[in-house]
Amino acid sequence: MVLPQGEQVQKRARCLASRVLLLVFGTLAACHHATAPALNLATLSIARDAARFTISAATDSSVTFRAAEVRWLRFGMRGYVVDPMQRDALIARVTVQHIDSVSVIATIAGGVSPVALSHVVLFERPAIAWWRDKRFWLGAGAGAVTGIIATSAAK
Repeated sequence: MVLPQGEQVQKRARCLASRVLLLVFGTLAACHHATAPALNLATLSIARDAARFTISAATDSSVTFRAAEVRWLRFGMRGYVVDPMQRDALIARVTVQHIDSVSVIATIAGGVSPVALSHVVLFERPAIAWWRDKRFWLGAGAGAVTGIIATSAAK
């Protein structure tokens, strides 16, 4: 199929423009990944709204802390031990191994320095699934009511 001259030029221009954009974005992505700093365990960013727990006992391989009022801590969750005196400098990573009614025991998975009683344990609350969130169902209900009212008013 032979295209008229104007359509051929437009098709070539679009093809060339898409190739140039692909080349530009590919180069930017490669430069971004090449200059990205290496992840350092001591400068790991932790969410500001993470729950803080004071350490009641610490050994070389585990930490114990009280979390009686928190119901979302589960076996296997990963958290961090930080030093609040050093602007939350990362001390170690921990994994929850045992939960009872009084305390939680977490093993130290990777440590930068020894854990002390002056440090705190941080855990990020797991995200709630969208279908379990009350705000979703309130919005869906309000939308349904609004739709029913609008439909009945239009008749």
